[in-house]
Amino acid sequence: MSAFLVAAGTLGLLAWLGLVRARWAGPAVPRPSWPLMAGVACLLAAVGAGGYLAVGSPQRLADDPAAVPGAGPWGEAIRQLQQELAAHPDEVRLWVLLARAYAAAGEPVPAAQALQRARALRPRDAGLLADHADFLARLQGSRLDGEPMRLVQQALALDPDQPQALALAGAAAYARRDFVQAARHWERLAALRADDAALAQLLRERAAQARQLAAARGDGPSPASRP
Repeated sequence: MSAFLVAAGTLGLLAWLGLVRARWAGPAVPRPSWPLMAGVACLLAAVGAGGYLAVGSPQRLADDPAAVPGAGPWGEAIRQLQQELAAHPDEVRLWVLLARAYAAAGEPVPAAQALQRARALRPRDAGLLADHADFLARLQGSRLDGEPMRLVQQALALDPDQPQALALAGAAAYARRDFVQAARHWERLAALRADDAALAQLLRERAAQARQLAAARGDGPSPASRP
């Protein structure tokens, strides 16, 4: 149980540091309303550190009766995004923003549907697969078993260096007490994020802790193929 809590905390900290994020690459013609997209993105960022999914989680709604679906600015943001999508149904960025807005408004079902639409438009996008895995994991109490882990595996098969997928895979390995594999994922991620000294240092520290736990238990190397 303690290993799971540490893994969940690690995942949350990585998200807070800006590691977990949606993929925005890819042009669409004609272009949607950039002021709207920027405004919604700023609104989501203003929600606070910890990610939009934490804001829209069932626990958040239970703790705060005022945080009801459609409350505050989210209803208007959702309406405007839906209007843009009526004109630009193939714009992946709009679907991702809509998913985030729905999640922040406490509506996980339409949020998941919007993410599915984004993935359908770009099925081999490792970043979107990792986003979807993170979303589903948070909906089930930060647990990565089942469908979230399947999506993480798909993401890493497409891109072994996908940062969010590596972070999630490391958290999942730690939760199942596969400390050697968790350390491998986080060490690889630290090398990829060498440009961010604080994040790279955090990842190296987490990897070192995992290796210490593995050594204390007498673990040998885990299979390299296991994510």
